[in-house]
Amino acid sequence: MITTPNTYSFTNKIMGSKWPHYNSEHLFYFNLKSIKKICSIAGFEIVYYSSLIKIMRLDYICNQLNRSSNNISKLISLFGYIPIIGKMRFPILTGDFIVILKIL
Repeated sequence: MITTPNTYSFTNKIMGSKWPHYNSEHLFYFNLKSIKKICSIAGFEIVYYSSLIKIMRLDYICNQLNRSSNNISKLISLFGYIPIIGKMRFPILTGDFIVILKIL
């Protein structure tokens, strides 16, 4: 089983170079295409693939989106300033994915 940030994710697309997963703890970055290639070379087959969903408060999401300066993140950030909505929890596709493998 592998979990890793997905460079083809929606959050990566809207945040660009300010995506929170771009940090020093990750030496390499993947997407489904690159994971398939690496697994094939290493003698594994993907049996399951899915985006990961995390439950987050809107004020936290807005804080993360403030790193980006595009219009989508600015629009979403406005909702974080509404006290009742800012404390609500939402299921969010964070940009991570999970892959389960089997040996060939």
